[in-house]
Amino acid sequence: MHGSHSSSPVLIKKARIEIIPLIDIMFFLLASFMLVSLTMMNMKAIVVNLPTATSAQPNTKPDFIIVSVDALGDFYFEKASDVCARRSPHVRDPEGRS
Repeated sequence: MHGSHSSSPVLIKKARIEIIPLIDIMFFLLASFMLVSLTMMNMKAIVVNLPTATSAQPNTKPDFIIVSVDALGDFYFEKASDVCARRSPHVRDPEGRS
C-alpha cells in the first residue's frame, strides 16, 4: 500500500488539476464575452441621401491611339496615312509651333 500509512484497503491518490478542460472553458468564456459585447454596441449612423447620375454620357473616346512610322518617315494614325503630321490634329508640337 503505497499512498497511506494507515491500515485502510482503499488507495489514496493525489489530486491532479487537468489543464485541457480549463483551456476549453476559458476559450468558451472569451467567445461568449466577445459576442455579448458586440451585441451591446449601439451602431450609430447618419442617413445620407446620395446623388444619382441622370445626365452622364458614356466616354466612347479611346484612351490611346496607334501611331506607326514607316521606313520613309510617313506617319500613320489608327492605320490611316497622315503624311503631313505637323498639320494633323493628332500631333501637337511641344514648343508651340504650328
